[in-house]
Amino acid sequence: MDSLQSSVKKKATEIHYKAEVLITGEQLRLRLHDGKLIKDRRYNLRTYPNCFVAKELMDWLIDHKEAPDRGTAIKLMQKLMDHNIIHHGMLPSMSICSATPNGLNTIMTNI
Repeated sequence: MDSLQSSVKKKATEIHYKAEVLITGEQLRLRLHDGKLIKDRRYNLRTYPNCFVAKELMDWLIDHKEAPDRGTAIKLMQKLMDHNIIHHGMLPSMSICSATPNGLNTIMTNI
């Protein structure tokens, strides 16, 4: 019985953590829209909606005291990627993100 309770508690903790990450991601998305970092971007005659450039986001995170340095900003964005808040794919010189459930895409450049 203790094993079952422990398993249920662990699963509840995981769900709670995922919910916190999703809420944090959504709050960040809203702030980035307000800051005009998320917008439609053109690359190779194609428009990618609701994208941001990773380097611009790293600068924004540091400027707005959301991260003390680039390393921490990268770790923050990696957490969002790990939880499918943002997603990216590769192109020769940059990577373009595909849509995620919350509609947030990213254009990742070399940081």
